[in-house]
Amino acid sequence: MPDATHTQDTGSGSGARPGFFHGAQNTDARGGNFVDVGSHFSGTMTITNSYQVATTPSQRNDDPRSLPRFIDPHIDLLSPHFTGHVKDLEQLQNLFDTSQGDRPTQCAIYGMPGLGKTQLALQYAKTEYDNKRFSHVFWISSTTVEKLQEGFARVLYFTGKSDLHQDQEAKLMFVRDWFEKSGPLSWLIVLDNVSRDTVRFLRTYLPHSNAQGRILYTTRTQHVADLVALAAGQPDNVVHLDVLDVKDAAALFLANARLSSNDSSSAAADVVEQMVNCVGRLPLAIVQAASFKRQSTYSIEEMLVLYKDSTQKSQMIQWDNDLDDYEAKSVAAVLGSLLEHAFQDTDTGNFLKLLSFFDPESIALNVIIESAKNITETKHQISAEVMDAHPQPKGGIVRTIMHKLHIKTAKACLCLSCTSNNTFEETEMVLIKSTLIEHLSAMICSIGLPRVIRQLQELSLVYCTGSVDATVLHMHDLTSFLVREMTRVDGLWEDFFDCTVNFIGVAIDNISDSRSPKCWPQCALIASHVQSLANIENIQGANQKLLGGRFVMAEYMHSEGRYKDAETLYMEFLKIKQETLGSEHPHTLAAVNNLATVYDSQGNLLGSG
Repeated sequence: MPDATHTQDTGSGSGARPGFFHGAQNTDARGGNFVDVGSHFSGTMTITNSYQVATTPSQRNDDPRSLPRFIDPHIDLLSPHFTGHVKDLEQLQNLFDTSQGDRPTQCAIYGMPGLGKTQLALQYAKTEYDNKRFSHVFWISSTTVEKLQEGFARVLYFTGKSDLHQDQEAKLMFVRDWFEKSGPLSWLIVLDNVSRDTVRFLRTYLPHSNAQGRILYTTRTQHVADLVALAAGQPDNVVHLDVLDVKDAAALFLANARLSSNDSSSAAADVVEQMVNCVGRLPLAIVQAASFKRQSTYSIEEMLVLYKDSTQKSQMIQWDNDLDDYEAKSVAAVLGSLLEHAFQDTDTGNFLKLLSFFDPESIALNVIIESAKNITETKHQISAEVMDAHPQPKGGIVRTIMHKLHIKTAKACLCLSCTSNNTFEETEMVLIKSTLIEHLSAMICSIGLPRVIRQLQELSLVYCTGSVDATVLHMHDLTSFLVREMTRVDGLWEDFFDCTVNFIGVAIDNISDSRSPKCWPQCALIASHVQSLANIENIQGANQKLLGGRFVMAEYMHSEGRYKDAETLYMEFLKIKQETLGSEHPHTLAAVNNLATVYDSQGNLLGSG
């Protein structure tokens, strides 16, 4: 990680401010009056793209039709580097083109911090205003009820009623009534960063009628998005904002780093794409990486090396960039505050740490639950047997437990260590004695699990898809990475790694025949997690623990016709066999035979020879 001597002056005082949007135009501002609803900004400016400025209260009358056109978002929030999310923008336009009878059409955007929800809403508002789709655009910060009250007070200003001598309730109802009776005016209300605490306020005071109006929400969580959409009677009007695709992510980096996409010497396309993948294609992280590039003498190739090293990557995402307060100072700062809240609850924190060692893209909740049930049931059975039986040597108890669990990964580990004096206690006592795995399994099997998942969703650290009976959890790569790094700092990395390996081991044991098509769906739910564990920490001990699981996955992929994937796993399996048992050991020779069958299946007789 570079120190201060490795940075350079980039002349940030001039030129376009870096940010999320690429190619935004007509956003210059000078002269006139401009007001941002619900924020602390006020000043004088005229929007040069023909935006008309609101008149003062004394110039208005009570007829809404006399109100000149205006748009009032804080123009400084709109970045000049918009790229990606084109389909999301089109989806918003299509949803808002539909009619809901006499009710204003409403739509909610949700997603984790750093995806660009606010920027997308800004881009939609500006684009549709420029296209004269809306005559009036109101922007209200919605993080707290106090912010909403401030925003509604600003609406009173625009309508010429800022001197209304009534109590707060009457003023709020006046605003709602004004929107409902604004006649031919086509207005848009953007409610930015809605939280669960502000939903009730919005249900009460937002306009319930007037088909000329549109309401757009942004929020971090699916739960809040569903609440506001359902309350509006439009449950399908929810847009989940995801990370950028790799091409858009690379374009965003180049634009913010002020590099030409046509200059191959500045940034080879494949290197840039590798780098944006290292930060999970999260817009905020990409903009932060571009900020680092502008302020340092590091080449993109050198930056890629830093991001591929876990220690350096941890420092890179803590880089205090040159962005404004709105775009945050670092990804670590944004996610760190959320993680701090999660770790305040032991069950929530431990479950999140467990999840961080799975493949974050798709975690089938049933896999975890079934493994937890098996572990808990076996523990209870063994406890009862031990209480009833005569005392026996420690090794005998462990062997009894291992027999009950039938864990294939443990058997594979034992096979690998057969030339040493290792015992069952040394290879799998973590599974049996660990209070961590017992505690996690008990919590997962209890009614506490829905509460834990709900809390993680509300913190936007995970989101769920699928049905009630087939829930799939998703995490962003950087969230997963940061949580793992925190366990390393706390000295718990190995404990949670081993715990995850054991959960996956039990799940693999539940597969009756990995080569049977009937079992392939089970295998598909587990395969990426086996590989993810191997990739997280590619050390000899970790590979030995995972070896049995990787062998089962190789069998599954071979049977399914995924020969290249099976070949890779069999090659890794053979390498470890050779290193631990020698080239002439029967198990090593059996591994050679497995690899040969894959080559034979591909018709590659030269490879099998």
